[in-house]
Amino acid sequence: LYVALVVHGLPSGRRSRILVAAAACGLMIVSDANYYFNPEYAREDVRDAAALVMRGEANGDLVLAPGVEEVFAHYYGGSNATAFIEPARLGERGVDEAVAGYFASHARIWHLRCRNWDKDPGDILAGTLLRRGARAGSWELAGVVLTLYEERASAGPSH
Repeated sequence: LYVALVVHGLPSGRRSRILVAAAACGLMIVSDANYYFNPEYAREDVRDAAALVMRGEANGDLVLAPGVEEVFAHYYGGSNATAFIEPARLGERGVDEAVAGYFASHARIWHLRCRNWDKDPGDILAGTLLRRGARAGSWELAGVVLTLYEERASAGPSH
């Protein structure tokens, strides 16, 4: 409706101009209300996820944030490595090989699960990390699930 109003322009009559402007404003109010108060429409809270990683990280950790790597890098001030991975492109076998390599050089891996419908629609990465590692912690933020995995050899039982 809003785009149609912009393309067509406001009508010339005073009454219809007020009605159309009110409809456009109402649409924007509903959109803003969803953005600020409905977690399903909220912007992903990558900033707080980066802060959680920085508070809980240990030397040698690795961070995986498929789909939001650049946003995470912007907020992350820690000293550990981040890696780019695109599970949908790699498939299960490719992700399994990548995660095996990651655990070979990192005892702990942080996984920022966000916008998974785009980069990991089958949750391949989360499943592979859980098979190869043990969940050591999990945090839910708006639009983000942050999970810390430890190498199975050094971790307790999986939750």
